[in-house]
Amino acid sequence: MLRTILAVLLLHSLIVAQAAENQPSTPPHSSNPSTPQPNYQPYTFYDAVRRGTTEEAAIQLLSVGFITTPKSKVSGIVPLNLEFEPVEGLTVSQLHYPTTYPRKFNFQSQLVPVTGLAHIEFKVHADLNAALGPRILTAKLTFQPIQIDSGIGPVHEAVVEIPITIVDRHTSVKKTGYPYHHMPKAQEVALIVALVPLAVAVMPIYLACMASNNCPD
Repeated sequence: MLRTILAVLLLHSLIVAQAAENQPSTPPHSSNPSTPQPNYQPYTFYDAVRRGTTEEAAIQLLSVGFITTPKSKVSGIVPLNLEFEPVEGLTVSQLHYPTTYPRKFNFQSQLVPVTGLAHIEFKVHADLNAALGPRILTAKLTFQPIQIDSGIGPVHEAVVEIPITIVDRHTSVKKTGYPYHHMPKAQEVALIVALVPLAVAVMPIYLACMASNNCPD
């Protein structure tokens, strides 16, 4: 019973983003023509962003091998990075890079923190007075792929585009096929509020059984 209760308490922290099956978009123009152009796919959680609101968006690289991220930089390897150009009426924030894990490569004696899931999630905010209609978020994408046998590849720099449509604040919007887990803020708050009393009630029982060294499974 105790393990079941603790599992419930930890449920929210175990939710991770899951990539879904997707199709590549038209490759963007690479700033370095000597390197292959990366395939990428942009996503938005809704089909439009309402004035005065903030919505989720993401971009995913397809078939890039392993990469490092700004969360776990490695000397001599350029990490995945997305740098947006300013767009009037839109603000990009809270860039979230994928979590890395240690992996052994033939060219390196020590484990290297990498990820094979090259997606970046971020927030897009439309100002109250933002111009209505379709817009394009343009960003510079940089990364350096790593292969297990061949080692570190060339640095890739490319321009990527994320289409965004701005609508009036009270316009109805529809969900898209956003491939990553999403829990609305209201649900997160409700979950936390529901778990706090449970944690308060369970903690004395847990401490008592630990003290008596007689905790049930």
